[in-house]
Amino acid sequence: RILSSSISPQTRERVWSSSPEQRELALESLVEFCRENMLMTDIYLNYDCDIKCTNLFETICTTLASVASPDGGGTVKASNNEKNNADETSEDEDSEMDAWSRPRLNILNRLALEGIIAVIDSISR
Repeated sequence: RILSSSISPQTRERVWSSSPEQRELALESLVEFCRENMLMTDIYLNYDCDIKCTNLFETICTTLASVASPDGGGTVKASNNEKNNADETSEDEDSEMDAWSRPRLNILNRLALEGIIAVIDSISR
């Protein structure tokens, strides 16, 4: 029950409104939980399969999936100087410049992806 209260929606809101360093630390801790052998299976069996308990496994996976998405603000924009230089480039290079406007993965996205992989690895065993 302690684990479920530590990953409650109120706790998640408090963590995600914190500094980037605190968010990274919280996500690193969650990823370490996900790497523990049998923990994800035990959480699913003891929480999600019990109608009296919260769906903790689902909450963890949903949180990791939402953080893993690069659409959450990890976009890097080209500077005005780079945009002006881009006007002078050929069509082949235009597609390269489009990469500047695409979302980029930050450390939180990468940590969340590691967590998803750890969950998949633990349930595949």
